[in-house]
Amino acid sequence: MLHGFLCVQIYVIENPDLVQIVTAVYVTQPDMKQLKGKVKESHKEKRERREDFSKQKDRLFTIVLPTLLAICALIAAYVYFNTRPKNPVM
Repeated sequence: MLHGFLCVQIYVIENPDLVQIVTAVYVTQPDMKQLKGKVKESHKEKRERREDFSKQKDRLFTIVLPTLLAICALIAAYVYFNTRPKNPVM
């Protein structure tokens, strides 16, 4: 029987050649004390966080939005071609 909390963490490791998803499952003890207050970030961690945020923002405009626009265009074309009359009356 487990006497604690079941924790699951998912890590995505990005490499230019490979994207790996690593899952960690472990049990924490309920009597572990939590730190009070926020943990201060160092300047290096803050800079890395900002760089990661800017990379994600760039990916949004270069990958995600064009993909969504292409999907919407395909759906619109599909609906257009399937709803127009098959034999136009002249």
